[in-house]
Amino acid sequence: RLLAIGIAVIAGIGAAALTWFLTRLRDSGPATASERVIRFDMSLDSVGPELPMPSPDGRHLAFVRATGPDRRLLWIHSLDSGESRSLPGTESAMDPIWSPDGRWIAFFADGKLKKVSPSGGPPQTIATVAGFQDAAWGARGDIIFRPANRQALLRVHESGGTPSELTTL
Repeated sequence: RLLAIGIAVIAGIGAAALTWFLTRLRDSGPATASERVIRFDMSLDSVGPELPMPSPDGRHLAFVRATGPDRRLLWIHSLDSGESRSLPGTESAMDPIWSPDGRWIAFFADGKLKKVSPSGGPPQTIATVAGFQDAAWGARGDIIFRPANRQALLRVHESGGTPSELTTL
């Protein structure tokens, strides 16, 4: 009889400890940032024809929004705060892409490939280009793109220069 009481007490303590542990685990939230769930509302009617581009860290979106007839600006949307803000100097922006480290956003405007800091500041011209589509920004600073459909891929370094042909058709 004493043995049965001892087993019941140990089982009760074990159940209480397990309940306490599971409650703390549930209430402590996600263990890592990658497990974070973020919800937001953003009307795709307010952005241009391109979909918003997520930053490498997943905390921001870059998108083009029409601010008037024939006027577009590059915008940044913070998923943490839910707020959007325009980046001055990015008039006529199209096709934004993020640098791998998230410190720059490249975009096409007025026949030029440009880059701007997501925190703001004046855009910098990288190169004069005929067009800018389907771009990728590599870890070594090369931006690869095509100027138009059915054209060869071009490469230019993020620091600027003349684009060089990467492929031939």
